[in-house]
Amino acid sequence: ASSSTSWPASAAFPSSPSVRGRIAEHYASAAARESNHLSWSKWGKRFNRYLRRMEELLWPELFIIGGGASRKFEKFLPQIDVEAEVVPAQLRNEAGIIGAALAATLTLSDGRRGRSRR
Repeated sequence: ASSSTSWPASAAFPSSPSVRGRIAEHYASAAARESNHLSWSKWGKRFNRYLRRMEELLWPELFIIGGGASRKFEKFLPQIDVEAEVVPAQLRNEAGIIGAALAATLTLSDGRRGRSRR
Protein backbone atom coordinates (compact mmCIF):
# COMPACT_ATOMS: atom_id res chain seq x y z
CA ALA A 1 0.00 0.00 0.00
CA SER A 2 1.31 3.43 -0.85
CA SER A 3 1.24 6.31 1.55
CA SER A 4 -0.41 9.59 0.64
CA THR A 5 1.70 11.59 3.09
CA SER A 6 3.05 14.74 1.50
CA TRP A 7 6.50 15.76 2.72
CA PRO A 8 8.09 19.14 2.11
CA ALA A 9 10.81 19.08 -0.54
CA SER A 10 13.45 19.74 2.10
CA ALA A 11 12.39 16.60 4.00
CA ALA A 12 12.40 14.46 0.87
CA PHE A 13 15.75 15.81 -0.30
CA PRO A 14 18.00 16.56 2.68
CA SER A 15 20.55 18.09 0.31
CA SER A 16 18.04 20.91 -0.22
CA PRO A 17 17.58 22.40 3.23
CA SER A 18 14.88 24.95 3.81
CA VAL A 19 15.16 28.54 4.96
CA ARG A 20 11.96 30.19 6.12
CA GLY A 21 9.93 27.27 4.77
CA ARG A 22 11.34 27.45 1.23
CA ILE A 23 13.97 25.37 -0.51
CA ALA A 24 17.10 27.31 0.33
CA GLU A 25 18.39 27.50 -3.24
CA HIS A 26 15.14 29.15 -4.32
CA TYR A 27 15.32 31.61 -1.44
CA ALA A 28 18.96 32.67 -1.57
CA SER A 29 20.20 32.02 -5.10
CA ALA A 30 21.48 34.74 -7.42
CA ALA A 31 18.46 34.00 -9.61
CA ALA A 32 16.18 34.72 -6.63
CA ARG A 33 18.00 38.04 -6.13
CA GLU A 34 17.36 39.01 -9.73
CA SER A 35 13.77 37.80 -9.99
CA ASN A 36 12.80 39.47 -6.70
CA HIS A 37 14.69 42.66 -7.59
CA LEU A 38 16.63 42.55 -4.32
CA SER A 39 19.46 44.95 -3.58
CA TRP A 40 22.81 43.37 -2.75
CA SER A 41 22.23 44.34 0.88
CA LYS A 42 18.82 42.62 1.09
CA TRP A 43 20.05 39.60 -0.80
CA GLY A 44 23.12 39.45 1.46
CA LYS A 45 20.82 39.12 4.47
CA ARG A 46 19.00 36.24 2.77
CA PHE A 47 22.27 34.62 1.79
CA ASN A 48 23.50 34.97 5.36
CA ARG A 49 20.42 33.02 6.57
CA TYR A 50 21.30 30.31 4.06
CA LEU A 51 24.92 30.18 5.26
CA ARG A 52 23.73 29.98 8.88
CA ARG A 53 21.53 27.03 7.92
CA MET A 54 24.52 25.35 6.27
CA GLU A 55 26.51 25.91 9.47
CA GLU A 56 23.76 24.22 11.50
CA LEU A 57 23.87 21.19 9.22
CA LEU A 58 27.55 20.89 8.32
CA TRP A 59 29.73 22.88 10.76
CA PRO A 60 32.16 24.08 8.07
CA GLU A 61 35.29 26.09 8.77
CA LEU A 62 35.19 27.79 5.37
CA PHE A 63 32.65 28.78 2.72
CA ILE A 64 34.03 29.45 -0.76
CA ILE A 65 31.58 31.51 -2.80
CA GLY A 66 31.67 30.89 -6.54
CA GLY A 67 29.46 31.73 -9.48
CA GLY A 68 28.16 35.12 -10.49
CA ALA A 69 27.78 36.34 -6.91
CA SER A 70 31.52 35.94 -6.37
CA ARG A 71 32.15 38.85 -8.75
CA LYS A 72 30.11 41.13 -6.46
CA PHE A 73 31.36 39.66 -3.19
CA GLU A 74 32.23 43.05 -1.69
CA LYS A 75 28.64 44.26 -2.18
CA PHE A 76 27.08 41.67 0.15
CA LEU A 77 30.00 40.85 2.46
CA PRO A 78 28.88 43.40 5.11
CA GLN A 79 25.66 41.37 5.55
CA ILE A 80 27.48 38.10 6.21
CA ASP A 81 27.74 37.19 9.88
CA VAL A 82 28.58 33.52 10.27
CA GLU A 83 31.18 31.66 12.31
CA ALA A 84 32.97 30.13 9.32
CA GLU A 85 35.32 32.14 7.16
CA VAL A 86 33.65 33.30 3.90
CA VAL A 87 35.78 34.02 0.83
CA PRO A 88 35.16 34.40 -2.90
CA ALA A 89 36.49 31.68 -5.19
CA GLN A 90 39.92 32.68 -6.45
CA LEU A 91 38.80 32.22 -10.04
CA ARG A 92 35.43 33.88 -9.32
CA ASN A 93 32.83 33.02 -11.97
CA GLU A 94 35.36 31.13 -14.13
CA ALA A 95 35.94 28.39 -11.54
CA GLY A 96 33.24 26.06 -12.90
CA ILE A 97 34.40 26.40 -16.49
CA ILE A 98 38.04 25.78 -15.56
CA GLY A 99 37.07 22.83 -13.36
CA ALA A 100 35.08 21.25 -16.20
CA ALA A 101 37.98 21.75 -18.62
CA LEU A 102 40.38 20.20 -16.11
CA ALA A 103 38.09 17.21 -15.57
CA ALA A 104 37.81 16.69 -19.34
CA THR A 105 41.58 16.91 -19.73
CA LEU A 106 42.18 14.41 -16.93
CA THR A 107 39.61 12.04 -18.39
CA LEU A 108 41.19 12.18 -21.83
CA SER A 109 44.73 11.78 -20.49
CA ASP A 110 43.59 8.77 -18.44
CA GLY A 111 43.54 6.62 -21.59
CA ARG A 112 39.80 6.81 -22.12
CA ARG A 113 40.11 8.70 -25.40
CA GLY A 114 38.24 7.02 -28.20
CA ARG A 115 36.50 4.42 -26.02
CA SER A 116 32.82 3.92 -26.61
CA ARG A 117 30.52 4.18 -23.64
CA ARG A 118 28.46 1.19 -22.64
